[in-house]
This record gives sequence, C-alpha cells and structure tokens, in this order.
Amino acid sequence: MASIANFVVFTRRSSDPSLGWEDNPPNTPVYTYVASAINIALSILESPHGRHYLTQLALIIDHEMDENSHFQGNKDIAKHWVDVFLAKVRAQFPVVIVDFTMNNPNELGCHPRGGWMGHLKDFDPRSHMICINGQTDRDTIPN
Repeated sequence: MASIANFVVFTRRSSDPSLGWEDNPPNTPVYTYVASAINIALSILESPHGRHYLTQLALIIDHEMDENSHFQGNKDIAKHWVDVFLAKVRAQFPVVIVDFTMNNPNELGCHPRGGWMGHLKDFDPRSHMICINGQTDRDTIPN
C-alpha cells in the first residue's frame, strides 16, 4: 500500500470563491479519513477482480467510441491501460474536496470534468478533482 502522504485534500465550506478552500495536511482527521477510504477503494480496484471488471468496463467504453477506439476489442491492450491507469492514480490521486456546499443529500460526490481527447499515456490524475459531499458525510468525516 502506498504512503498516505500522496493525497491533496481540501475542505470547501462556502460557495464564495473569495473564501477559498481549507487545506487538510497529513495527520489531520479529515486527511486521515479520506486517505484511508481512498486506499481501501484503490486496493479493491487493484485486486484481480477489480482489474478484471475495470478491463471489461474499459472495453465497453472503448467500443462506444467508434473511430476513436484505443483497444479495438483487444482485452490485452485494455488490461495494459487499466494497469497504467491504476499505477498513475495510485502515484498521484486526483485532488479531493470535502465540499460542504453540496446541498443535495442524494449526491454523495462528483467528479467535475470536461471533455478530454488526449492520449492515454498523457493522463494526469492530479489535474482532476473529486468532490465528496460534506453534508451527507458529516457523521463520518471529522470536521
């Protein structure tokens, strides 16, 4: 298991951009909770079953891309890129925001993103963000 020090975790308490985000450095309760949950989730995805299902998902998504297909139905190529993806995500997980401005209790989290047309080898997880609904997770995420 990788060190839990490779995560960036912020808390957003206000939708006012001038108030910014609070940093949660390593060894703080919020950071420790989030890093532990991420490590558990990544361990599941890195397991043989997790890799199998990620490969199947990659093949399904790739099939829908038609002319932009990377794998052409080749399971070995898809498996290779799943391995690359998992290694990159393990090395540099996306920025995590514990977001107390998310008001919909049915929305546990989100991954805000736009379209990306880069090559798979150029994927940079740290340039992405994952928001966790701080309102619904108030009982589990320390404040």
